Amino acid sequence: MTDRRVLVLDDDPMIRHFLVRGLSLDGFEVTTALSGDEAVHFAEHITFRVGIIDLNLGAESGIDVVRRLRAANHAFPVLFLSVEKKAHKKTEALNAGGDDFVTKPFDLSELIARLNALIRRTGAGTVQMKVEEDGRDLTWGDLAMDAESYRTMCCGSEIHLTVNEFAVLELLVRRRGSVVMRTELLERVWNYSFDPQTNVVDVTVSRLRKKLAACCDGKQIVTVRGRGYMIE
Repeated sequence: MTDRRVLVLDDDPMIRHFLVRGLSLDGFEVTTALSGDEAVHFAEHITFRVGIIDLNLGAESGIDVVRRLRAANHAFPVLFLSVEKKAHKKTEALNAGGDDFVTKPFDLSELIARLNALIRRTGAGTVQMKVEEDGRDLTWGDLAMDAESYRTMCCGSEIHLTVNEFAVLELLVRRRGSVVMRTELLERVWNYSFDPQTNVVDVTVSRLRKKLAACCDGKQIVTVRGRGYMIE
């Protein structure tokens, strides 16, 4: 099924076999990579809907692989797998362009649910379908967003955003002038109906700020302490 193509990069053959078997039974079309170079090569030739990348690869960190993918403008969402439970490692992985993080050992049904949630954000379940239409176009000064192609332009140049970055910015633009609560971002963008005690929202906003800093009229996302974020 071309709409459920998943890239798997893990140097543990048992984990790879488990993922291929379990994901295939659930209807995913799985491509496995044995190295970062192979993962980047596959991404150049195959349109993936989602990726699963191990954080601790033998020769190369999964974080470095994701940075290479993002630098090459491959924006499909990536879920990190790791035995690492320390908060700073999760933050580093998300800062590098990851979209979710699952620790090993993991429950396959939960992993599949998280993959499906990531995929929904690039299809019919994305933010532009969930947010009530308010008649506003997706522009913010010199910045323009295209919800069909997931492209963001500013002053004639494209800003390359990941799926989650696009979804967060889209919601803020649609609601500009109003505070978007952190809990609402978690629910609408990450499909969490509870606070998972993660700083994934803050990390994503931080990445957005860095990318928007190059915009010609100085776009700023304002933190409303204790509540959430807004743009004016």
